[in-house]
Amino acid sequence: MSYPTHLIKVNSRFYYKIKVPSDLCHLFPCKFIKKSLHTNELNAAKTLLRYCEFKSHNAFALLRTNTLEAEHMQQIVHSLLPAPRAIEAMEKSLLTNVIATYTSEKQTNWSDKTKFVNRHAKMTHL
Repeated sequence: MSYPTHLIKVNSRFYYKIKVPSDLCHLFPCKFIKKSLHTNELNAAKTLLRYCEFKSHNAFALLRTNTLEAEHMQQIVHSLLPAPRAIEAMEKSLLTNVIATYTSEKQTNWSDKTKFVNRHAKMTHL
């Protein structure tokens, strides 16, 4: 199935993907901008695609004016990039919870030395 330009489907999710114009590559950390549209419905994806197209083309036009301060240019570039993954933070907190549960259950049978080593290891990784 063919989708509109800049609309791609990965697994069951739709994404907006656009190549950074060559004259603006020096401002971006990557060659492509790829953002999830957070939907698996084609009609919703097409609507969101129009918004992404409008936003990115306006940003590219603003960046080309060469009248913006460096800080403002960075804000515009950052607004086009996908948000950092919150999943990594969530996974880390889940692992932390698992470790805490394990140590609280097992430490009753540990020697003083084992307790000390584990307490020290936890403090160095916080």
